[in-house]
Amino acid sequence: MNGPVGGGGGFTVWATNDCTGQDVARGGAYNWASSSTSVATVNTSGYASYVGSGSSNVSSYIDLRIPGVNNCPAHTFNQLGPIHVGPYQVEILATASQGAANCPAGQAGWVKNTTNQIQYYGGAAYAFAGITTADTISFGATNQLGVTGSHTGHASTTGDGSFPDTYFVCSTACPSSTGLTNALQNWTANGVPLPHADALVYKCSSITVDGR
Repeated sequence: MNGPVGGGGGFTVWATNDCTGQDVARGGAYNWASSSTSVATVNTSGYASYVGSGSSNVSSYIDLRIPGVNNCPAHTFNQLGPIHVGPYQVEILATASQGAANCPAGQAGWVKNTTNQIQYYGGAAYAFAGITTADTISFGATNQLGVTGSHTGHASTTGDGSFPDTYFVCSTACPSSTGLTNALQNWTANGVPLPHADALVYKCSSITVDGR
C-alpha cells in the first residue's frame, strides 16, 4: 500500500481454496505487527495507520488446514505486506535541457533544466497537486570548483506530483577544470522535511542528481 501521512488502509489475508482453486479472503489472522511503528501502526484487525514518511512491513500469522495431509492438520503461515508512506523523496523524472551556463564574466559552468517529482519510498509518484516544494543545498568537503553559495527556491506540484527545477554552477575554475563539487539537496513538502536528501555532483560540463 502507498499513502500519505495521516491516511491508512486495511490488510486482508487471502488464501487459495484447494477444493475450488479460487482465492478467498480469510479471517482469523493474528499477531499483526509493523516493522517500523514510526512509519505505520497496525491494529488487531489489520488496519494500518500512516504516521510518518518511509517504508514498513506489516506482518501477521494465520492457521490454515492443508487438505489430504495427515487428516488436515493446521499449518501456520506468516506473510508480509509492504507499506510506503510519503512523501519520502524528490527525484528527477526527465531532463528537459542542459548545456553551458550563462555565467558572469570570468566564469563558466553548466546548467540543467529538469522535471522533478515527489515520490513515495521506492519511487512511486506521490501524485498530489498544489504541494509546495522547497530545497536547501549544503556543500560537501570536496569543492574543487570553489563554489561558495547556492540559489534555491520553491515550486508547486501538478497532479502527478511533478514540478520544474533548474540546477546550475558557475566557477572561475571552469571550463578547464576536471574537478568537481559535491553537495546535498534537502527537500521539504508543505514545510515538512523529507527523509531522503539528493546527492549532487557539479562539474564544468555536467551536473548529476542522485547519479542522473
